[in-house]
Amino acid sequence: AYSAPARTYFRDAYWTLPMLLRLDPEAARAQADLLATAVQPDGEAPSGVLAPGLPQPGWRETRDHGVHVREGEW
Repeated sequence: AYSAPARTYFRDAYWTLPMLLRLDPEAARAQADLLATAVQPDGEAPSGVLAPGLPQPGWRETRDHGVHVREGEW
């Protein structure tokens, strides 16, 4: 189940946000705000962030706690 949990990645946003900004500025802002929630005070950030408000069935059982150390990160 590669798509579980639903998540968004910093690397993808780097390429898609400039285009999304032209088409839907509010969606671009929401994406940037979501990603910003995972940036730590020292600038460190995970690969991705879990998408809030979407069902995340069964992912916690297979989650590698050694890699995903903070809630909401991927």
